[in-house]
Amino acid sequence: MRSAPLALGRRARRVPYVPQTEETDCAPACLASVLACHGRRVSLRELREATGASRDGVDALTLVRAARGYGLAARAVRVTTTWRDGRAEVTGLADLPLPVIVHLRDRHFMVLEGVSGGTATLVDPALGRHRRSVADLAPDLSGIVLVAGPGPHFRPGGARAGTLRRIAGLLAGQWTGVLVAVLLSLVACAAGLALAMVLKLLAGALLAGGSAGQLQLGAALLATGVLSGGVAAALNQILGRFQIRQSLTLSVDLVWRLLHIEGAALLRREPGAMASRVQSADAFAQGLTYQVVPGLAAVVNATLIGVVMVHEDRVVGLTAVGLGLLAVAIPVFSWRRQAAAAVIEQRLTMRRDAVGFAAMRSIDAVKGSGGEAEVVGYWTSRHAVAVRASALHTRQQQGINSAAAVLAVGAAGAVALVSAPRILATHMTFGSLFAIQSLTGSFVAAASAVVLGLLQIPGLRTQLDVLDDLLGERSDVGAVREVGEDTGERLAGHLRLERVTTGYNPARPALRDVDLTVRAGEWLAVTGPTGAGKTSLARLLAGVLQPQDGQVLLDGRPARSWPRGVLVRSVAWVDQNIELFAGTVADNLTLWDDDTAPGALDRALHDACLDEVIARRGGPHAAVVTEGGDNFSGGERQRLEVARALLTDPSVLILDEATGALDRAVERELFARLRRRGVTVIMLAHRRSAVDVCDREVVVRGGTLREAQPPAGALDGGGPDDGGADRSEVGVR
Repeated sequence: MRSAPLALGRRARRVPYVPQTEETDCAPACLASVLACHGRRVSLRELREATGASRDGVDALTLVRAARGYGLAARAVRVTTTWRDGRAEVTGLADLPLPVIVHLRDRHFMVLEGVSGGTATLVDPALGRHRRSVADLAPDLSGIVLVAGPGPHFRPGGARAGTLRRIAGLLAGQWTGVLVAVLLSLVACAAGLALAMVLKLLAGALLAGGSAGQLQLGAALLATGVLSGGVAAALNQILGRFQIRQSLTLSVDLVWRLLHIEGAALLRREPGAMASRVQSADAFAQGLTYQVVPGLAAVVNATLIGVVMVHEDRVVGLTAVGLGLLAVAIPVFSWRRQAAAAVIEQRLTMRRDAVGFAAMRSIDAVKGSGGEAEVVGYWTSRHAVAVRASALHTRQQQGINSAAAVLAVGAAGAVALVSAPRILATHMTFGSLFAIQSLTGSFVAAASAVVLGLLQIPGLRTQLDVLDDLLGERSDVGAVREVGEDTGERLAGHLRLERVTTGYNPARPALRDVDLTVRAGEWLAVTGPTGAGKTSLARLLAGVLQPQDGQVLLDGRPARSWPRGVLVRSVAWVDQNIELFAGTVADNLTLWDDDTAPGALDRALHDACLDEVIARRGGPHAAVVTEGGDNFSGGERQRLEVARALLTDPSVLILDEATGALDRAVERELFARLRRRGVTVIMLAHRRSAVDVCDREVVVRGGTLREAQPPAGALDGGGPDDGGADRSEVGVR
């Protein structure tokens, strides 16, 4: 039986917009919107874990399973797009209960909220709520639609913390600065009121024709003007210091959290997008300091000024107050549109910056493949979308600001127009007119400050979502404890995995039911095809990944039971991705740790076969490393990574393809020096020369481990050099 085309005039209740914070967060964000529509508030972070969202995204089946886990009666339905008379129609969707989650051909999810007059209302996690014609939408649909309504086990609940409450939480310990700023604003308001009263008295004295007291009134007028200027200068200084402190506090918290996010969660995220979020701290601090805090004080100021104006003359005062309140009412009516525009602008800007960060990070690969034009084109498309969103938001704000400016000018004219007949009827004096005219500008300015504060709230809410997404992530085990001073305690180097399952997606573990024992001082080679799980095993042993099931034992004790300082000094990991920054060799190896043990730096360079190379460059404290280590060869960069790992004198060393750029002579000498250390080595390698020096080999395949045949030989210090290189040229003795 043929399904009817997409019906017209169908609409569900309004679906809350939940913005995605990562490129691949569209699926959990859509599920969060649908849950919120039915009365269940769940954080995006929780849903990201429930759906196993990773850099590969989420498939429809996983999303259905996650929805059922929250009590929704979820199912996937297939719809088809047909063409009739040159127009696209969607069949199979007409009788489905809205809202539904639709899947697009570009692997993107959106919520279909309703359809009216051939136009679909969509809630896009990336772009917000927008409308699109059904004919335009139909070709982009993949044919998969997720229906998710409340099931028998669905329970509403949860609540989103209010923006003001979240701001108050971030201001903990900094309320003194806020109170001082508010008090100074009140003093400035009092000075303005005093100035208006002096103007009233001075105008009355001048109109009376007498000269008595005019000098004193002039002096009072000058004094109040100086006081107002001084208070304004002090207020700007206080606000500037508050912004710096708030920005530094948030930035430090964000960087600390970035470095301590649980390994599996960090690996699911895009590094460029994560790093760009630190900039949100500056934007948040600026908006909070110069718009929200003054807006808070402006509420009190506007109230006081309004009371004084009404006291001077009820009719004229109420006229001025009414125009000021009208200025406040304009942004209130456009609140929802402003909020959506602010969210979209923030998200698109972050996505554009993440693309630029990733491109610059892999600039060598871009140039090597001749992909500059493609990268520029892709970044330009993202930039154009971000600029359009910013222009839309700016136009909306400019419209509101223009309306406020018109009201400010019109208020003065309205006050004069209303005052004229009252002065002629002697119901009002010229002094009161001058006072109200003076205060009208102050009242409109205070009302405008309230407006700016209100307009900033949607942007602050967006930035708070970004900050909370990082600050709310779980820390890795023990990361909240300081490493502390080196007491000399180290693990012996005995490792054991007992039926460990781990990975980045609970539905698709990288390793399953793995058992492994490595004796102290043993060298274990880990081989297998690309993508089999070797690096996941290395991350597990290094503590970057935590077991989903089973346990990791170090020297017979669960890894979680060891103090963090012992773990980070006992287990070192050399990743296949080399990370070097601009600075000295000593900075790159010690990471600015001034407590490095005497002689540890020289020993690490010696055992990494770099002592002569660095000596020719002036020593570790003088030798310069450029960004990415481009002034070192590939083999030297790998050995710098090895030296960094050896600096803490570890008892377990994990080498993930760490010698692939070395010639055989240097590689053999490096292994010999590591053997003399007596360190336990886990060698992830494809290169046979690296495997053959190990005592034992295991093969990773399909997420499981099996013991391989004993390697052809072990390092015995003898035999010819495979590479035939001159050791004096590579810095090996």
